[in-house]
Amino acid sequence: MAADTAQTEELAIIVSSCDETLDVFKEFMRYLRLNWSDCPFQLILVTPTQHFIDDRVLSITTSAETKWAERIIKGLEYTNAKYIFTMCEDAFFLKPINTKYILKIVKFMQKHNIKYYCNPKYPVKKKKDNSFDDFDGALKIRKDIPYSVTCFTNIWEKNEFVKLFGGKNWTGWDIENYFLKVSSQSKKGYYNNYVTDKDNFLNVVETINGGCWTYETYLFEKNGISIQKGQRPDALKSEYYRKKIHIMLNHIVPRKFRKSLKKIFSKLGYKFTTDY
Repeated sequence: MAADTAQTEELAIIVSSCDETLDVFKEFMRYLRLNWSDCPFQLILVTPTQHFIDDRVLSITTSAETKWAERIIKGLEYTNAKYIFTMCEDAFFLKPINTKYILKIVKFMQKHNIKYYCNPKYPVKKKKDNSFDDFDGALKIRKDIPYSVTCFTNIWEKNEFVKLFGGKNWTGWDIENYFLKVSSQSKKGYYNNYVTDKDNFLNVVETINGGCWTYETYLFEKNGISIQKGQRPDALKSEYYRKKIHIMLNHIVPRKFRKSLKKIFSKLGYKFTTDY
């Protein structure tokens, strides 16, 4: 039992949230209790000024000026864990979580000195040159692929996160833009210590876009446990199709043209959260 406790203390969950989305975090916690009732990891919520009262959560505040990355780093002051699960309050757990699998990931990261382990939104294809002999779930990450490294729901080695983002006070979109720029300037090849899982092993679905509930919330209704939406409105269904088109174009448009095309479409009235 002691070994199990020591193992779970290697990983902590830190959620960086805005004050305005604490109603969303309340639903995050409801789905955590429903689909990850045996979650053994320390759970830290960091917000600008508003606390969240819940016996499962260590709620920390910073200041109104801090942004996503700086709040994560503030949360690091309250854990001794070597690895951190950075989570967003709108990423709800759609299906049950396998804690044993996550502990296998932590062991794999320790063995191979992995600094970043991605929980991908969509399945990743396994190939002969991107896999590992000792862990079937992990795949190497191509440097030149857009969105191969993100600030979505992923596991970071704590010191790596601080090295990259400490003192920058970046938003999540700043981080996305940083890694999109890296991918746009990189040649083909794999990261040495950044890997991805082949599946969305946390079974998470993004539920908020532009402050509104996304169309994907129907998946929770389909599973028989509807989201309690309160006064927060639903996004237009057209936004769902816009995202689908965006994903499709990400796979089609050559990376060298992405920035130029975004500039052109921006002049036509389209809005983008990143430059690359």
